[in-house]
Amino acid sequence: MNVKTISPFSILSKSIILFILGLIMLFSSDFIGRITTDMILTFLLVIGALSMLTYIFNKEKRHISTLVEGILCISLGLFIKYNPVFLTVSIIRIIGLYALLNFVGRITAAIILYKNNVKECIRGFIFSLISLGFGVVLLFYPLDYISIVDKICSIYVILISLTLFSDFLREILDINTFKSNLKRRFRITLPIVYAAFIPQHLLDKINNFIKVNPNNKVLVESSDYDNLIDNSFSTIDIFIHLAPDCANGFGHVDISFDGITYSYGTYDSSSNRLFTLVSDGVLLEADTKKYINFINSKCNRSLIGFTLALNKIQHNAIKDKISSIKNNCIHWECNSKKDPFKEYTDETNLMFLDTNCKFYKFKSGYFKTYFTLTANCVRLADTIVGSIGLDLIAINGIITPGTYYNYLDNLFKRKNTIVVKKQLYMKQSSI
Repeated sequence: MNVKTISPFSILSKSIILFILGLIMLFSSDFIGRITTDMILTFLLVIGALSMLTYIFNKEKRHISTLVEGILCISLGLFIKYNPVFLTVSIIRIIGLYALLNFVGRITAAIILYKNNVKECIRGFIFSLISLGFGVVLLFYPLDYISIVDKICSIYVILISLTLFSDFLREILDINTFKSNLKRRFRITLPIVYAAFIPQHLLDKINNFIKVNPNNKVLVESSDYDNLIDNSFSTIDIFIHLAPDCANGFGHVDISFDGITYSYGTYDSSSNRLFTLVSDGVLLEADTKKYINFINSKCNRSLIGFTLALNKIQHNAIKDKISSIKNNCIHWECNSKKDPFKEYTDETNLMFLDTNCKFYKFKSGYFKTYFTLTANCVRLADTIVGSIGLDLIAINGIITPGTYYNYLDNLFKRKNTIVVKKQLYMKQSSI
């Protein structure tokens, strides 16, 4: 099936709309605030009224929870109507709480890097202190810093619009910057809070699809797929894992190059700490066909794969990057290699027995210690694929599987990119 859905002018339209919205937010924040308050108020009152009517007239759905929901929504809506400052203060404090959580994540990552003698820890400490200060003032002095939050949000929206406008220019000028340019660019991405939950949303959609089409294999190719593949030197695949038990529903990312899959994660469960958020970083190397079969059949996970067409320069860049990463690794043996006749239930040991994969631990550097928010599976995959110029460098230092999926899916739907195929590898067990 051939599908390309994003036209250059749809990208331009989004860019213009977001740019105008950003300007309005920047110079007329009170206007935006009033509209937002009215929308939330209307939403709460409508939902509350519908819940109350459902409880009164629909006997099949006459549950006490429906009545309580209706009363709470209407009560909250009326409270906001007569106390609009409450909503503003609540939003500012939620942002402040997010900043404090960001501080916790950043300071943890910085401490880990410091222990591993990585120079990047200095930047981590600086940004963590900025997050701490920002979070404290927003939590305890929300009304004093409303204007600052308004300006930051408006600038963020404007930067997203400029990113889209840059994409539009590359489309109409028929420029594929990935053909020869290996230099990366910063890119403004979706808010981390939204992007983190994209894999769970995809999982729900795919599960519903499989229920209706249990034997249908989903494969979507670029309209120019055959020509792109014929003119390419090789390909690389990026897999997005989807399962409720995969990183707490946030997903996982790994890559396949020259028939070998490379995955980074917490494969040494004995080193897990801080609620499995921190562990020794372990690199897995497995035959791709065996790996996909194991994930689909034994782990009960579906995969979404994106295929990127590479020229010779890009192929060599990927190959060199993987070699440099492995040069900083030493072999690590899992328990099933030491004692293959014992019964195992964990993924690491079952993976080895089923695929005869190899495991490596890092001798030093950024990936020596795995940390869910920074030194994670996405960061390693992005380090490898980024050597060919993909421009997904997160300014906030955090890239999630959801962020990566959104970026690759948008590239696939455009014309002048190297993302030429999207495929769903369905889990083989029944849902």
